[in-house]
Amino acid sequence: MKKIFAAVLIQFVAFQITHAAPVVLQCATSEGQKVADLKVDIDRQIMNWGVIEYYIVQTDDTYITAYQKGADVGGEVWVINRVSGFYKRAAVGLYYDSSYSKGDEGTFQAQTYEGKCSKRQF
Repeated sequence: MKKIFAAVLIQFVAFQITHAAPVVLQCATSEGQKVADLKVDIDRQIMNWGVIEYYIVQTDDTYITAYQKGADVGGEVWVINRVSGFYKRAAVGLYYDSSYSKGDEGTFQAQTYEGKCSKRQF
């Protein structure tokens, strides 16, 4: 019985070491305005910023690169510096103004955004 318990305990500890919990970062624009939190799950290769889901396509000691999959036209790329927390996002797609009505074509545009994310302290 002790051997079985020890084996289960070792597997549980090994699982905990190799599977890190997702990290939630508090983000702000370059002007200091708070925006949605960024949830980074390296194990699942997914980032969530608000309701938008990004697929992590590259990680190294300094950067994480992710893109938004599933946009009808265009998409979005997010690159965050793991050391400093600074990020840049670039989005390309169709944009509509507030007077949008069915059948409007929208305007094809590219936007860039930047800011900083940090781990919540409390």
